[in-house]
Amino acid sequence: MIELGGNTKLRKKVCQEIQSGVDGARGDDSNKMKPNAIDWLMHYQDDTVELASVDIPKRNKKTGRGFDSPVTGEFLRPIQYPADVNTYLKIKGGHKDFRLNGKQMPAFMYPRDHTYNKDDIEDGLLQGLLPVAAAKQIYQGPSAALQVPGYHRGKAGNAARNGQEALGPRDVGYVCTQLYFSLSALGSWAEQDGDFNYRDFFWAIVDIFKDGEGQSILDYFNHEVFGTIPESGSPEEPDTPVEVSDYDALAAQRAAKRSRLPATQ
Repeated sequence: MIELGGNTKLRKKVCQEIQSGVDGARGDDSNKMKPNAIDWLMHYQDDTVELASVDIPKRNKKTGRGFDSPVTGEFLRPIQYPADVNTYLKIKGGHKDFRLNGKQMPAFMYPRDHTYNKDDIEDGLLQGLLPVAAAKQIYQGPSAALQVPGYHRGKAGNAARNGQEALGPRDVGYVCTQLYFSLSALGSWAEQDGDFNYRDFFWAIVDIFKDGEGQSILDYFNHEVFGTIPESGSPEEPDTPVEVSDYDALAAQRAAKRSRLPATQ
């Protein structure tokens, strides 16, 4: 871009073409994830519990998703809200205590059986099946979504063909943003969906990794997607708003944990 100098028309054209390519890639990821996300949800379901057919979203339609279906609503609800129809109705109705804003953590960011712990938000964070499946689909290919760590069909996965060997904070943010959109009832891409803001959601996830925090989460994703083993050995699960958002509380909890560590000699 620097070499284009003062050629404003050419610079504008190049920028437009770059943006068009970005939008096209995002749209391609969304189109592939739309049907497959429903398959992943059904993989999650308890075979002993019969679902009413009306509650199962259609694979190739966005209508009937979001909080219109208990199947998708269970995973889109903020993790601290109960997974029941009353919750979904209040969210849809804009109840003042159930407003979405992009600064809450949806349940899909945790394992399905996870019990939310407001005093240790990092426990189980981004260990759910859905974000990992979404990351594998985007960076390795659709056939890899539910396969073993590092699996890809053919000689190389999507990321390797583009020279990418690891995921960073923005990749994880992109994966979760695509996943949220796929489970939502929003028909076409938009930054705002009611009270929920996708831009805020993306950057809130990126900030999880601010100042080098959350490395164990990145290690976990890179192990699952690429089969990478971190230098420290096998990847560990992370251990250690709404008015005050979960992301802000997470940062405060990390600071509190650091303050309790003994001083080094």
